[in-house]
Amino acid sequence: MDFATGLKFFIPLVYSIFLIFLYLITFYVIIRDWKKEKTSFFMMYIFEGIMNICTYFMVLYSKKLNTVISDASPLAFLYRDMGDYHMAYVQYVNTALISTNRWSVLQFLQRGEPFWKKFGIPIMVLAFVLPVIDTHRFFLAQTEIVYDAESETYSFEEPMPLKESFKFLIPTMIWLSVYSIGINLGSRMTLRTLNPHVRSKASNNFIVITLITSCTQAFGCAISIVRVTWPTGQIAKLLAEILPFVSDGLTLMQPLLLVALASSIRVKVFAFFKKKNTSAVHVITSRHSEI
Repeated sequence: MDFATGLKFFIPLVYSIFLIFLYLITFYVIIRDWKKEKTSFFMMYIFEGIMNICTYFMVLYSKKLNTVISDASPLAFLYRDMGDYHMAYVQYVNTALISTNRWSVLQFLQRGEPFWKKFGIPIMVLAFVLPVIDTHRFFLAQTEIVYDAESETYSFEEPMPLKESFKFLIPTMIWLSVYSIGINLGSRMTLRTLNPHVRSKASNNFIVITLITSCTQAFGCAISIVRVTWPTGQIAKLLAEILPFVSDGLTLMQPLLLVALASSIRVKVFAFFKKKNTSAVHVITSRHSEI
């Protein structure tokens, strides 16, 4: 592994660890104050977050770890029989569901929130299972793991052509991206028509979070279309370089957006770190006092 390859692997690894840690902290502060924070948005945020963290580790395994493992590495045994697009479906469907959640809660003020509190998680579980209708093809296919001695990396060789692999996923990604962006813009317009007493800054911030997520996914969809259209050449090489970073953005940016835009969560996250620092200072002071 050369220096440049090492940087491309370890720099994203550092910020990814931070973002996963931030994800877990937001989970903690939401669950700790569940009586105050028990909304359908946060229920779906936690479920989606768990799915996103799983997706990150799948991408780390299939798209990043292969760049720093050689044939002689003790980790080389990891690479066998892996290759599916399942979590791509799940990510796009979850964003569409959360976008629908925001819109319906604003449109149906009395019925929207109770409905999603009751059925939000079962619907998202169903969204996790349904893509098997397409992705079962990849579970059945025998993906080969090929070692390239020149680049000292592993790559996945799939018997299914790239266009065939994406033939259902691409249309789904396009439709869900357009739907999510459209319904979030609709939610913004609906919010402006509501009575100021009903309208809240939190609702606006949640819509902004889902809108940014939707736009990022639309960018990921565009990259996938280019990847399928030009599977070889310089464009393909460039996409191979940036695709893992785009995946990081799709899977791990939600806690950063939540902390940046939701003041109630931001205050609790900062208080969590402040409490830890205060406890550490107290322990050190106590030890000095004993000495």
